[in-house]
Amino acid sequence: MHLYITPGAKRVTISSLGGGCSCEATKAAGKKDGPSNRRFSFRSALPTILIAGVLLPFVFIRAAFVALDGASRCSSDNHCFGWRFGPQFLWGGDTSLRLGNELVRALIEAQEEGVEGSAVEAAPKSFSDLVADVTANQYDLKTFALKTKAMLLKMDSKARIARQGESIYRNLATIGTPKSMHCLSLRLAEEYSVNALARAPLPPPEFISHLTDRTRHHIALLTDNILAAAVAISTAMTSSSEPQKMVFHILTDKKTYGPMHAWFALNPVTPAVVEVKGLHQFEWPTEVNVRLFPKLDRIVFLDDDVIVQRDLSPLWSLNLKGKANGAVIGSFDGEEGNQLTCLGGKFSEHLNFSNPIISEAFNMDSCGWLHGMNIFNLRQWRRDNITQKYLHWLKLNIESGFTLWRMGSLPPALLAFDGHTYPIDPSWHIAGLGQFSHNRVQTVNLESAAVVHFSGPAKPWLEIGSPDLRALWQTHAEVQKLEQREEGLAFSLCSGCLCIIVFIIDTMCTNEENEGRIPQIFEIAVFGHYLPEICMHEAATLNHFIKGCLWKRVGTIWFSNSLKDKPDFE
Repeated sequence: MHLYITPGAKRVTISSLGGGCSCEATKAAGKKDGPSNRRFSFRSALPTILIAGVLLPFVFIRAAFVALDGASRCSSDNHCFGWRFGPQFLWGGDTSLRLGNELVRALIEAQEEGVEGSAVEAAPKSFSDLVADVTANQYDLKTFALKTKAMLLKMDSKARIARQGESIYRNLATIGTPKSMHCLSLRLAEEYSVNALARAPLPPPEFISHLTDRTRHHIALLTDNILAAAVAISTAMTSSSEPQKMVFHILTDKKTYGPMHAWFALNPVTPAVVEVKGLHQFEWPTEVNVRLFPKLDRIVFLDDDVIVQRDLSPLWSLNLKGKANGAVIGSFDGEEGNQLTCLGGKFSEHLNFSNPIISEAFNMDSCGWLHGMNIFNLRQWRRDNITQKYLHWLKLNIESGFTLWRMGSLPPALLAFDGHTYPIDPSWHIAGLGQFSHNRVQTVNLESAAVVHFSGPAKPWLEIGSPDLRALWQTHAEVQKLEQREEGLAFSLCSGCLCIIVFIIDTMCTNEENEGRIPQIFEIAVFGHYLPEICMHEAATLNHFIKGCLWKRVGTIWFSNSLKDKPDFE
């Protein structure tokens, strides 16, 4: 290495021996080095300009993309400036993640913060209204969350009120009685009060022994619906191979006893026998546990909302294997037919297994049985003390504050007959046609079923049921109505007036004196009540109060309550 010092030039030179490397140090002196310093500055600025020329277009394009993307996500430039041009600006980070976190935080704060009732009332009614409100007022995230919460609370309140209203209206619809059926009951009540034939004993004295004859097929119905009972009995008879063996026992309340008795007295179901009894006819004060059929061994129970499509006679010879109750319990489905479906629901659907009285005594996965078509072995019933078991569970339910099961008549029967029910073939009984959703009921099953049961709130005589399923029942009901019309008189009551439709279908006499007495008959019409002796004193029924008169005409007469306007029969 060599070191050279040049005093005049104020320069020091260091060089290696091989000459491959040298280093010089020069001391700048005063203003003489100005041009050299300027040359160094220009040389350094050129690369900077080149780099800026490359980067600035990229920065401009990136800023444009960020601005366009941010405009669609935020309504306020001031509020969104921070996350638009944040630290992730250059390398394209997902700014929606930060916005999502802020929105979640705003929603949590809104959840913890209460909303005043006035704010709920003033909340938007729909999502479109919410969007319009937020767009017009430029709300921040917290205000947006509170507005959304108020809108949801308002909609939830409306939905809850609508559900309550639906439940109330549906319940009213299910317990209501159509006007035609109400008028039928009124008419039959009048028949029972003025017509001796309507009060004729049921059954007639010559058939009284059939009521306790164990060789006959006894069927029990507990109902207060006259037309429904008529349809059930009519279809059972027409489907039977031995209708002369059938004995029907109808048990009804005091209010319906007269009209029910009048119907079957004036419309006998020969060759079968019908007995109509009211609850008021039993000695309840002296003996609470009344035995309804003490001399019978076997009886079939039918609900009034059924249609019988097949002969029920084999049920009286069915071997119940020592059980007191024969009922449809379940069916085996699946590809291999080994999957049991509980047609009557499981015990957990009817009973309260949170109560230890129930959970300790029964299995919640046990299958219930369908009620509405059951064959009872009454002798085994008495032997197993079913009535005492039933009353025992009723007493426990009362003592527990009615918490052992859901309201209904089936749950206590499930408990009393637990272990005493024999499963019969599912084709004997198909239920659930009165439910508002009956997707599992197939047409092929309906055609092959012995008994079709409209269990549920949508009864076939109401307009809330399925039109297709109601048609099954209406067909048989129309037959009953036609038989009624053939008697000669049909009418309906209207509020505020009487609409009386008189059908004359027969010629009974040609007495001209009776024709002049027609206005008298109309003048004494008060709320549908007639005095049959006006036309013929010996007339026995309303259907024949015109007996002896020759009226070949059909009249429709409307009366006001005051009956001031005399109708013109012509």
